[in-house]
Amino acid sequence: MPDAKPQGIVNRIGSFFLTVVKSCYDMEWYRVVRSRPWTKAFAYAALFQSALALFVVASLASRLFGAETAFVAHVLRTFPDGAELSVKSGHLSTNLPEPFEAGSEWLRVVFDTSFGGLEPAARYKDFDGVVVGRDAIFFPQPHYISSSSIVTQQRIYRLADFSEFSVTKAQLLSWLQAWGGLFILGLLVLFALTYLGVMLATTVAFVALASAVAYGLGRLWGVRTGYAAWFAVGLHAATLPLLVNYATTAADIRIPFAFTLIYFMFVAAVIADERSQPVLSAEPPAPPAPPAQPEPSGPKPPRPPRKIAARPPRATKPPEGPVAGE
Repeated sequence: MPDAKPQGIVNRIGSFFLTVVKSCYDMEWYRVVRSRPWTKAFAYAALFQSALALFVVASLASRLFGAETAFVAHVLRTFPDGAELSVKSGHLSTNLPEPFEAGSEWLRVVFDTSFGGLEPAARYKDFDGVVVGRDAIFFPQPHYISSSSIVTQQRIYRLADFSEFSVTKAQLLSWLQAWGGLFILGLLVLFALTYLGVMLATTVAFVALASAVAYGLGRLWGVRTGYAAWFAVGLHAATLPLLVNYATTAADIRIPFAFTLIYFMFVAAVIADERSQPVLSAEPPAPPAPPAQPEPSGPKPPRPPRKIAARPPRATKPPEGPVAGE
C-alpha cells in the first residue's frame, strides 16, 4: 500500500506522545516500565530530549531569522552608502563621521576612533552601550549583586586579538543575503546537538544518582525492586519535572527545587504501588506438573521368568586322623 509507511510514522509519533502523557501520571504504565529492560526507557529519554531540543531550536530559529531581517534593514537605514570599516595592525579605521552611533533602542553602539588605548574616554564613563574605539571594544557587562543592586562593568576586547579585515556596507549586505540564512542554520544545528547532548547527559546523571537513593528508600520500605528498574522508572519520571521546568522558565517563574520535589513524588508513588501490587518482588509461579501417562489398554504382557542364581557348593571339611606316612 502506498500510504503504509507514512501511516506507520504517524502511529509511532502518536505512540511516543501517548508515552509522554502516561509518564506524567499513570501508575499502570510505571508497572510496565518496571518490568521492561532499562534500555527501552533510555531510548524514550533520548527521544523526549530530542523533542525538547527541537522545540527550543524552533522557537530560537524564528527569533534569529527575524533578527537577521531586522539587522539588514538597520544597516540599510543607518549606515551611509560607501561606509567602510577596517582593522589593520590592531587598529580600527573608518570613513564614518565620528562619533557615529549605529545602534538601536535595544543596544546602543558608538564608533569613535578619536581615542585609543584600553581605557574608554571620560565622556563614555556612564555610557550603557557598546563603544568601539581605535584599539579596543568596550562591552557593558551587568553584575547582579542583589535583586535591587546591579553594577555594570565594561568588558574589554582588544582589536589586536582580531584578524585583519576590511568590509564595506555593500559587501556586508551581499554576504548576509548570500550566506546569512545558511550561517544561522548551521548555528542552529550546532546548538541543537550541543543542547541535546548536555541535557541528556545531565538528566541521565541525575537519574543515576537519584535511582540509588530510590533503591535505598525502597529497601527500607520492603520493596525489592532492583536498581535497573529504578533507573528505568527515573528516566520516565523526569518527564513531568522537565515540562514544568520549561513552563516556569518561559513564564519567568522560579520555583526552588521543583524538579527534585516532583521527581521524588513519583518515587514515593512507585514505592507505594509496588508495596500494594508487587511487580518484580513476587515469586515466579511454579511450572505446571507434567500430565500423567495413561495406562496401556489390553492384557498385560507376561512377566519374564525370574532366574535364580545357583547356590555355590559348601566347602567340605577334610577328615581328621593320622596322615599317611607318619
